[in-house]
Amino acid sequence: MYSMSIQRKNYPFFQTKVSGLSLLEVLTVLIIIGLTSLVVVRNLSPTVNKVKQKEAKIQLQLIHTLQQTYFMEFTKYSGDLEELGYAQRPLSTQGGDANYKVDLLDASISGYKARATAVVDFNQNGTMDVWEMDQSGKVVNSVKD
Repeated sequence: MYSMSIQRKNYPFFQTKVSGLSLLEVLTVLIIIGLTSLVVVRNLSPTVNKVKQKEAKIQLQLIHTLQQTYFMEFTKYSGDLEELGYAQRPLSTQGGDANYKVDLLDASISGYKARATAVVDFNQNGTMDVWEMDQSGKVVNSVKD
Protein backbone atom coordinates (compact mmCIF):
# COMPACT_ATOMS: atom_id res chain seq x y z
CA MET A 1 0.00 0.00 0.00
CA TYR A 2 0.97 3.37 -0.74
CA SER A 3 0.90 5.88 1.96
CA MET A 4 -0.27 9.26 0.78
CA SER A 5 1.00 12.02 2.81
CA ILE A 6 0.31 15.57 2.01
CA GLN A 7 3.17 17.77 2.70
CA ARG A 8 2.65 21.37 3.48
CA LYS A 9 4.81 23.60 1.52
CA ASN A 10 5.55 27.06 2.63
CA TYR A 11 4.33 29.33 -0.06
CA PRO A 12 5.68 32.88 0.23
CA PHE A 13 2.38 34.58 -0.59
CA PHE A 14 0.72 33.01 2.48
CA GLN A 15 3.31 34.54 4.72
CA THR A 16 2.85 38.14 3.62
CA LYS A 17 0.49 40.25 5.68
CA VAL A 18 -2.36 41.69 3.71
CA SER A 19 -3.54 45.10 4.80
CA GLY A 20 -7.24 45.91 4.72
CA LEU A 21 -10.01 47.72 6.48
CA SER A 22 -11.74 46.43 9.54
CA LEU A 23 -15.51 46.23 9.77
CA LEU A 24 -15.55 49.13 12.22
CA GLU A 25 -13.64 51.35 9.80
CA VAL A 26 -16.01 50.51 6.93
CA LEU A 27 -19.08 51.21 9.09
CA THR A 28 -17.63 54.53 10.24
CA VAL A 29 -17.08 55.63 6.65
CA LEU A 30 -20.62 54.59 5.68
CA ILE A 31 -22.11 56.54 8.60
CA ILE A 32 -20.12 59.64 7.65
CA ILE A 33 -21.26 59.37 4.02
CA GLY A 34 -24.88 58.91 5.14
CA LEU A 35 -24.84 61.94 7.41
CA THR A 36 -23.19 64.07 4.73
CA SER A 37 -25.79 63.08 2.15
CA LEU A 38 -28.58 63.88 4.64
CA VAL A 39 -27.21 67.40 5.10
CA VAL A 40 -26.88 67.90 1.34
CA VAL A 41 -30.45 66.71 0.65
CA ARG A 42 -31.87 69.02 3.34
CA ASN A 43 -29.97 71.97 1.86
CA LEU A 44 -31.20 71.20 -1.67
CA SER A 45 -34.86 70.85 -0.66
CA PRO A 46 -35.70 74.58 -1.01
CA THR A 47 -34.07 74.62 -4.44
CA VAL A 48 -36.18 71.68 -5.58
CA ASN A 49 -39.34 73.44 -4.32
CA LYS A 50 -38.43 76.58 -6.29
CA VAL A 51 -38.05 74.53 -9.45
CA LYS A 52 -41.46 72.95 -8.89
CA GLN A 53 -43.02 76.37 -8.25
CA LYS A 54 -41.58 77.56 -11.54
CA GLU A 55 -43.94 75.09 -13.23
CA ALA A 56 -46.95 76.98 -11.81
CA LYS A 57 -45.60 80.33 -13.00
CA ILE A 58 -44.91 79.03 -16.49
CA GLN A 59 -48.37 77.46 -16.81
CA LEU A 60 -50.06 80.67 -15.62
CA GLN A 61 -47.98 82.74 -18.04
CA LEU A 62 -49.14 80.44 -20.82
CA ILE A 63 -52.77 81.02 -19.74
CA HIS A 64 -52.08 84.78 -19.82
CA THR A 65 -50.73 84.58 -23.37
CA LEU A 66 -53.71 82.48 -24.50
CA GLN A 67 -56.15 84.87 -22.81
CA GLN A 68 -54.53 87.90 -24.47
CA THR A 69 -54.78 86.22 -27.87
CA TYR A 70 -58.43 85.30 -27.20
CA PHE A 71 -59.19 88.86 -26.05
CA MET A 72 -57.71 90.31 -29.26
CA GLU A 73 -60.01 88.15 -31.33
CA PHE A 74 -63.27 88.26 -29.31
CA THR A 75 -62.86 91.40 -27.09
CA LYS A 76 -63.59 89.36 -23.97
CA TYR A 77 -61.78 86.84 -21.82
CA SER A 78 -62.64 83.15 -21.92
CA GLY A 79 -63.82 81.17 -18.92
CA ASP A 80 -62.99 77.81 -20.51
CA LEU A 81 -59.49 76.39 -20.76
CA GLU A 82 -60.41 74.17 -23.73
CA GLU A 83 -61.78 77.18 -25.59
CA LEU A 84 -58.40 78.84 -25.11
CA GLY A 85 -56.62 75.76 -26.46
CA TYR A 86 -55.03 74.88 -23.14
CA ALA A 87 -54.70 71.20 -22.24
CA GLN A 88 -53.84 70.30 -18.65
CA ARG A 89 -50.90 67.92 -18.51
CA PRO A 90 -51.58 64.71 -16.57
CA LEU A 91 -51.11 65.29 -12.84
CA SER A 92 -48.43 63.52 -10.85
CA THR A 93 -51.15 62.02 -8.65
CA GLN A 94 -52.56 60.33 -11.75
CA GLY A 95 -49.34 58.99 -13.18
CA GLY A 96 -48.33 62.16 -15.04
CA ASP A 97 -45.64 64.71 -14.35
CA ALA A 98 -47.60 67.93 -13.63
CA ASN A 99 -47.45 69.11 -10.01
CA TYR A 100 -50.10 71.85 -10.41
CA LYS A 101 -53.73 71.81 -11.49
CA VAL A 102 -54.66 74.95 -13.44
CA ASP A 103 -58.19 76.43 -13.25
CA LEU A 104 -59.91 79.57 -14.49
CA LEU A 105 -61.81 81.04 -11.56
CA ASP A 106 -63.53 83.95 -13.28
CA ALA A 107 -63.71 85.52 -16.72
CA SER A 108 -65.58 88.52 -18.06
CA ILE A 109 -65.21 91.33 -20.56
CA SER A 110 -62.97 93.26 -18.20
CA GLY A 111 -60.72 90.53 -16.81
CA TYR A 112 -60.08 87.00 -15.62
CA LYS A 113 -58.50 85.16 -12.73
CA ALA A 114 -56.54 81.91 -13.03
CA ARG A 115 -55.21 79.65 -10.29
CA ALA A 116 -52.58 76.92 -10.16
CA THR A 117 -52.96 74.65 -7.13
CA ALA A 118 -50.34 72.10 -6.16
CA VAL A 119 -51.53 68.49 -6.06
CA VAL A 120 -48.50 67.45 -4.00
CA ASP A 121 -47.47 68.82 -0.61
CA PHE A 122 -43.83 69.59 -1.40
CA ASN A 123 -42.54 69.98 2.16
CA GLN A 124 -45.13 67.73 3.88
CA ASN A 125 -46.50 70.49 6.14
CA GLY A 126 -50.16 69.96 5.20
CA THR A 127 -50.44 73.12 3.06
CA MET A 128 -50.73 73.03 -0.72
CA ASP A 129 -48.99 75.72 -2.74
CA VAL A 130 -51.38 78.06 -4.64
CA TRP A 131 -50.48 80.62 -7.30
CA GLU A 132 -52.94 83.10 -8.84
CA MET A 133 -52.88 85.52 -11.75
CA ASP A 134 -55.26 88.09 -13.19
CA GLN A 135 -55.50 89.88 -16.54
CA SER A 136 -52.48 92.04 -15.66
CA GLY A 137 -50.28 88.94 -15.91
CA LYS A 138 -48.85 89.34 -12.41
CA VAL A 139 -48.35 85.94 -10.77
CA VAL A 140 -48.79 85.92 -6.98
CA ASN A 141 -48.18 83.11 -4.49
CA SER A 142 -51.47 83.34 -2.54
CA VAL A 143 -50.88 80.27 -0.33
CA LYS A 144 -47.26 79.39 0.37
CA ASP A 145 -46.25 75.80 0.95
